[in-house]
Amino acid sequence: MSSHAELSARSVQTTVCVDQCARGRWEVVAPGGARPITCETLEEAERVAYRSLAGTHARELLVRDAYHRVLHHERIRAGQAAPLSSWSPAAAATQGPKPGGE
Repeated sequence: MSSHAELSARSVQTTVCVDQCARGRWEVVAPGGARPITCETLEEAERVAYRSLAGTHARELLVRDAYHRVLHHERIRAGQAAPLSSWSPAAAATQGPKPGGE
């Protein structure tokens, strides 16, 4: 039987944020106190974000605009990796942020 600490450790969710920053760049912020990585394009930020999520079980990806409004929110189960390329920042911009900040 697993201990409570082991179950809690397995249920911890890893969240990686992709934030739009100055001059249209994107910043990938991974957990664990690592320094943010600045990318020129959303596609580059996508690759960095998915690499940082590799090997984790419960994963979450947030894409936010310069005002930190959530443009895209995705929960990813182990073994599932759907790239952001199926999500369009241009379409999100025309739809505006999701109600309630999500």
